[in-house]
Amino acid sequence: MRRFGIIKNIRFNSTINVDKSTKGIYDNVLEQLREGLKISIKQKLTFEKTAIRGIMSEMKNLQIDNHGTIINKFQIVDHFNKLIKQREETAKEYLSPNQPERFKELAENEMREIEIIKKYLALLPVANDEDIKEKLKVIIENDKITDKRKLFSKIPWNKINEEWNASRSTVSEVINKMDL
Repeated sequence: MRRFGIIKNIRFNSTINVDKSTKGIYDNVLEQLREGLKISIKQKLTFEKTAIRGIMSEMKNLQIDNHGTIINKFQIVDHFNKLIKQREETAKEYLSPNQPERFKELAENEMREIEIIKKYLALLPVANDEDIKEKLKVIIENDKITDKRKLFSKIPWNKINEEWNASRSTVSEVINKMDL
């Protein structure tokens, strides 16, 4: 009997420790997901319901993985981007020429999940790819940069979160997608 109480307390304490200063953004994302889940249940949108539940599960995993540390909006954005990248890779694999025809439907489902994740990603208060590209273009024009390595060295990495309102990984991804 006593052993059960200890396990119960450990489980309870392991999942509720979110720093109060960032609790707002984490809770806001979860609330938006819950609202989307309610709507999908009411409208009997089975695919959306399943996808949103998966995203909520991933959010909970993010919280558990970062036990005792701050979960900020940039970590959430990076996590959503990771989920998108996983689904893109899976869809690409499903669409490869050596796969059976039935895998095309699975690839379409992966692409639909990407759209759902992007919908919630767009609700986060961070800079989008276009905003980041504009700031990068200013640096490129001011310093007449023609090489990505030089561009990486000119970026104020220690000020990315505050001044650019973006995460380091998002800025790196945008740079890697750019043509110089």
